[in-house]
Amino acid sequence: MPSSLSAIQVRLEYQINRSGDLVPFPGSSEQGRLTLYQHLEGFSWWFQKDLPSGLRSTLKSLGPAECWAFPHRVRKILELWSPCPSSFRGEACAFTNYELGGVKSKAVRLSGTQTGWGLKSRGKVVASCVSVRENEEAAESWVWVEPSFRRRGLGRIVTLAWARDLLSRGKIPFYSYADYNTASRNLAKSLGLIPFAQVMGFD
Repeated sequence: MPSSLSAIQVRLEYQINRSGDLVPFPGSSEQGRLTLYQHLEGFSWWFQKDLPSGLRSTLKSLGPAECWAFPHRVRKILELWSPCPSSFRGEACAFTNYELGGVKSKAVRLSGTQTGWGLKSRGKVVASCVSVRENEEAAESWVWVEPSFRRRGLGRIVTLAWARDLLSRGKIPFYSYADYNTASRNLAKSLGLIPFAQVMGFD
């Protein structure tokens, strides 16, 4: 279910306290004050634990649908606390066993990574997909291809190998991208991935 997948993905990026609020992991770059997922079941959203109660109440009075439709209002509200340096809008996808059926891979496991797969040329890694975040139930991908080796389908090969590895261990592989990232969107299409949610976040 999209709402369940949304919650699993958020737990990759944050600790969730007893109140259901976001608590950044120590040293993490993820510092979202508000994270919104829009999916077939409606909306799922989370607030940072330190967000002042007055601002939280104002955002709740707007509701997730209006916050989604009018992000500039959200930014103005958050900036009553402190400057809002960045925001994110993109799509979230998750692999299933069906999508990986019958796939053979030339990728090799990369040492020194939690879960990482790559392709080599003359002993050098020219494409890789590694877990940028991973826990006991899921992982998020990070894909890289050497510029001179792009447009050859190597990103697809290493991402499939990474996802198969995780699925074999009972974990959910997530692949997400920002709206402006055309290359990542095209890779998702080539993998047959269909977004389960649109995502918006405010740091």
